[in-house]
Amino acid sequence: MNPRAQQHVIDLITKASADLAATELQKDVDFDVVSEIFQECGYTLVKTEYGPERRWDDVVTWVDSNHTGNFQEHRGKWLFEFEKDAIMFKLRWGSMIRVNVMDDAFNRAYWNAKRTLPVETLETPRQYGQRWREAFRCRVEPGSSLRDVYYIFDRDEDYTWFMLQWG
Repeated sequence: MNPRAQQHVIDLITKASADLAATELQKDVDFDVVSEIFQECGYTLVKTEYGPERRWDDVVTWVDSNHTGNFQEHRGKWLFEFEKDAIMFKLRWGSMIRVNVMDDAFNRAYWNAKRTLPVETLETPRQYGQRWREAFRCRVEPGSSLRDVYYIFDRDEDYTWFMLQWG
């Protein structure tokens, strides 16, 4: 591809990325404005922190089958019509724990657990990560650096179990 054509493609991609970013920013602003209006009308806002690896289908399925009023969600911000729905949501999904491997007690438990789950022959990192999540009820936070790794436990009882079992 000649340099002029390459530059044209780069310009198109840059414009598309900027348009997408602007659209996402507008969605964030719109939700925040609507959220404030709904809260003035009695809705309850619940903020959750979770990455893309969270069992999103589980959260949505749980909310669909357990809420009694209307709800809306955008990027981890949930608006519930009824306060009791918000409380039930917080009890079920708001108890996530984020732990750094630099924490001495967690680091000991981590290495004790890791010794019991060796990497299998020809196993990919993704496959090992899946086995880790199933065995130890936690996962690596997306975007963690090698020096600063965080593990996410979706429920505090999973963290308590892990620390009692392996700590």
